[in-house]
Formats: sequence, structure tokens, C-alpha cells
Amino acid sequence: MEDYRCWLPEALQFFTALRYLGKEVQLALFPGENHDLSRKGNPKHRMKRLELIVGWMEKWLKG
Repeated sequence: MEDYRCWLPEALQFFTALRYLGKEVQLALFPGENHDLSRKGNPKHRMKRLELIVGWMEKWLKG
């Protein structure tokens, strides 16, 4: 995981803090990918990313 915009230790710390506060959170890690996942990533990872985004929107925006 080499993402120069969102460092993994910071993402894990943020995720852990939200869980500690009792928030419903999900962390998706895509091995070998970086911040360009949506444009240049492995097609399977790109599809999974889109599925996760759509699932989040259906859950939290549709109500």
C-alpha cells in the first residue's frame, strides 16, 4: 500500500478512533493500489471500490 495522499498508519488510526467512538465504519484496503485506484487500478479492485461506494450511498443516502 503506497498511497502518498492517505498514509496507511493514519487511515488505520482514524478507523480505530471511529470504532472506539462506536461509529459504524468500514475500511477497504486494496493491496498494491494507491490513490489512483479509480483511474489506473486493477479492474477487479476498481469494481469492488465502486460496489462499496454504491452500497454506502444506498445505505446512508436512501435511508
